[in-house]
Amino acid sequence: MKNKLYIALIILLLGCEKEVEFEYPLVQTGEVTDITKRGGNFNAKLLATAEDEIIEHGFIWGDRKGFSHEKAQILAIEGVPESGTFSAFFPTVLSQPTEIYIRAFVRTRHHVSYGSEVSFLGLKSEAPELIDFFPKEGYSMDTLVLTGRYFSTTTEHNKVYFDSVASSIIYSSTDTLKVIVPKLLKDSAKVSVSLLKEAAAYSRKFTFLAPRISGFYPEKGNLRDSLVIVGQNFSADYMENNYNYTEVKLGGVAAEILHLSPDTVIVKVPTYSYSTEALSVEIRNQNYLRHTAEKEFNLNAPLISGFYPHQVNINDTLVIYGTNLAMPSGQSWVTIGNHYNLQPLHASGDTIKVLIPDLMREETAEIKIKNHNLITVTAGEKITLITPELSGFTPEEISLWESTPIIIKGTNFTKNPASLKVFIGEHEATIQEITPSQLKVLTPAGFAVRESQVYVQMNNFKKQAPGILLIAPLRLDDFYPKVISTGQELTITGADFHPVRWRNKVIIGGAEARVLQVSVNELKVEVPTQPAPHYPPAEVSVSVEVMGDLKTFEEKLLIDIPWSQISEFPGVTNSYSLNQQFIDYESFVIGNKVYIGLCFSNEWWSFEPSSLQWHKLADFPGKPRIKGTGFVLNGKVYFGGGYNHGHLQDWWLYDPSTDSWSKKNDLPLTATSGFSILGFMYNMQGYLVVSNPESSQNNIIVYNEEQDLWNHYTAFPESFSTKYHSSYFAHVVGNELFLGFQRTMFYRDIKTYSYSFTDDIHWQWRELSSYPNSTFSYQPLIFSYNNYFLYLKTDAATNFHSYQRAYRSWVPSPVEVPENIRGGISFQINGKDYIGLGGSRAIWVYEPKK
Repeated sequence: MKNKLYIALIILLLGCEKEVEFEYPLVQTGEVTDITKRGGNFNAKLLATAEDEIIEHGFIWGDRKGFSHEKAQILAIEGVPESGTFSAFFPTVLSQPTEIYIRAFVRTRHHVSYGSEVSFLGLKSEAPELIDFFPKEGYSMDTLVLTGRYFSTTTEHNKVYFDSVASSIIYSSTDTLKVIVPKLLKDSAKVSVSLLKEAAAYSRKFTFLAPRISGFYPEKGNLRDSLVIVGQNFSADYMENNYNYTEVKLGGVAAEILHLSPDTVIVKVPTYSYSTEALSVEIRNQNYLRHTAEKEFNLNAPLISGFYPHQVNINDTLVIYGTNLAMPSGQSWVTIGNHYNLQPLHASGDTIKVLIPDLMREETAEIKIKNHNLITVTAGEKITLITPELSGFTPEEISLWESTPIIIKGTNFTKNPASLKVFIGEHEATIQEITPSQLKVLTPAGFAVRESQVYVQMNNFKKQAPGILLIAPLRLDDFYPKVISTGQELTITGADFHPVRWRNKVIIGGAEARVLQVSVNELKVEVPTQPAPHYPPAEVSVSVEVMGDLKTFEEKLLIDIPWSQISEFPGVTNSYSLNQQFIDYESFVIGNKVYIGLCFSNEWWSFEPSSLQWHKLADFPGKPRIKGTGFVLNGKVYFGGGYNHGHLQDWWLYDPSTDSWSKKNDLPLTATSGFSILGFMYNMQGYLVVSNPESSQNNIIVYNEEQDLWNHYTAFPESFSTKYHSSYFAHVVGNELFLGFQRTMFYRDIKTYSYSFTDDIHWQWRELSSYPNSTFSYQPLIFSYNNYFLYLKTDAATNFHSYQRAYRSWVPSPVEVPENIRGGISFQINGKDYIGLGGSRAIWVYEPKK
């Protein structure tokens, strides 16, 4: 409707003679003519102008009706149309026939006027034509201009390739494209344009410029020097001093770039370690193309002309001379043998001074210098440490107890006396005197071997003297006393014992003795106890060994050992803890045998000391127990009583001839708890001591074997029948019964009494002195001799006590037990005393002055 008004107005105006001016220009879109596969001619007519100046005119179009002007494609022509009409060929880029909508436009400084929308059918497009491009050679990231026909004005429709690599398009028109040359590791690449998969190629390739080095200066120098490299194609003009895309390497190591232009690059020689003094020079430009110079850059290499002195001591000053040894700053590294990076005392281009290291151990060593260019050279000759030359020493045999002077003969001893050391084996000797050809030293203490090498060390280098230094052999003279007991002190006389006590080894009867004291001519040792179950014969050998020299006395030492272990009990353990095994066993002697068993076990054993033979017998048929008791009558064992979760009153007989047990009448005990019983023999009759504070049974009863009955024999005195009520031991010595009673719980003291069985003594019961050692109620060890002497040991004592009748007191006996026996057994067979069990399986025999 609006367009019709514009047309009517125009007609009206044309019919008037007076020209009328409009506020905005008017334009009419014409039909599209000359439509081909490459596009068509767009036509328009300017109907009216306006006061506002026209600056641009042209066409816009889209592929749908009523297209958005903001997203439309545009063909603009600058200035005012030369006539009332204007036209323009506009290429189309279509993959198939498509309806295209166009509008003409006129733009003033303040307004844009559009014509009406006209459509036409666009044909499928043909391939673009690439006519030329420039420049023909250059660098990656350069801008390349392509000229041709039938390009799309829409940038994304065009594709430009360098071989198969797409480039970035920065401008597009129907006849011109501008692109950025991509990064390719190639000398050249074919350029092609693609439009809707239709490609147009150009016969000539784009050439990537490669760097070319024509020379560099200086051709020889040092690390961190500036090196100027000249040539061409190092970088694009616009890339000058942009070092990110250019790389220079010397000897394969990247160098710092100080300046960069297309024909010149200045770098700093890098400070890395090189294996050669000649370095290749290589450059890579932003095309990632490389070139290596025909010549190599040479580092100034050190040259060692010589050094002095050639024979040196440690800490001597070594002077090395030559060329290019160090920069004026003194930077260099010196190696002598295995000692690296020694700090020079002085360093210049022609001279280096360095100390011979005090830790040097090589007799000859190479000299190397690494200069500031990190190039290492080796001197043609080696330095030699001055070392001693040894011809021998005297004397060749010394005593351990004397600090013997030794004279060592040789040469070079005064070359460096401060570094001299003398070693006898591993021990350093004291140097007393030094001459050019002789050393006088004192032998050190602490020898551990009989044969030693003699060494002299100078300048940290050891030389071995010919010959071997010997220690005087051990000599044995005598020992005393000739008869001794274990644990006593034995004195051995002789010579050349070792001054260090523990280096003297003394063997007595196969066991090592503890050395107590050593002097020039004496050893004092403690005779050891014997660990073996059977002690060797009484006459034993005595041997002494000092540093491998073993000598044995021909004379034998007579050992007076009171106790020796003869066997071990083979039965099972009882239920006590590990350190209380084999506690409270019973033992009964019949002839040459002892019968053992009955402690919380039914096992019953016999042992014959003369043959050391054990035999397992018939098991006890009664209840296992502790604290039982009994005696031997007519070659038979009577046993009973005791405790196992209550007091037991059964009574049994064991007959060795038939290896059998038989039940007897129960014991005549009325109390159900609290009593204790002990059995003993007197005058071929068996007795029980019965003590019970809860009843009147505090007496002694006698057994009638034929009738299997018990009769009352005698009662305890009232004075001790209640206070000391737990019977502890009962033993007959001659015609006298010795009894021990103890209070229980917190009172562990033992009260002793005696009872006379004869009428010639005017007393029957006598209170004795208390036993001096408390106990924990285990059964004691007890012996008697000659119907007169009584020996007793409780579990709290380490030795026996004997009762002295004359003084009515207990006195310590020198007889100690071989181990801590608590609740063990004791018995006598053929005049010998035996003890055992009570903590171990061991059975011991007492044989004084064996």
